[in-house]
Amino acid sequence: MKWVGDARLAAGPEATWYLETAFTPGAHLGTVYDDPTTPIVVTSVEEVTTIRVPSGRLVVDAPWDDDDTWRYERGLPTGPPRELAVRIPPGVYRVEIAWTAGPYEFFGEHFDGVECAATRLRVSDAAGRVGDGPGRR
Repeated sequence: MKWVGDARLAAGPEATWYLETAFTPGAHLGTVYDDPTTPIVVTSVEEVTTIRVPSGRLVVDAPWDDDDTWRYERGLPTGPPRELAVRIPPGVYRVEIAWTAGPYEFFGEHFDGVECAATRLRVSDAAGRVGDGPGRR
């Protein structure tokens, strides 16, 4: 797999830091919103499924964006999905989820603050592809 150097497709320093940190168990992503002394810690990274991408084409989509909320709530069509400009090698890729914990108190009740911090499709040759080469599951 080869990186195509298009600056418009690259994450900036803040996004890069967040994405790398969100998938590093034990790392701190920040603090609980109203308690700067309680860190939000990445507790685990879990493989939740695999996705087969036979064409190498990826599409980015969500049920709605801020401009489409009223359409989505009414069951109307929203904006079309967008295909990424760069294709990946056809194959089966891991989908991982990063879990965090940031305990907090709300009206005297204590919560563990476990949340999904990020989800990713592992598309790197070394770490993400499943089952089609040496060193891969």
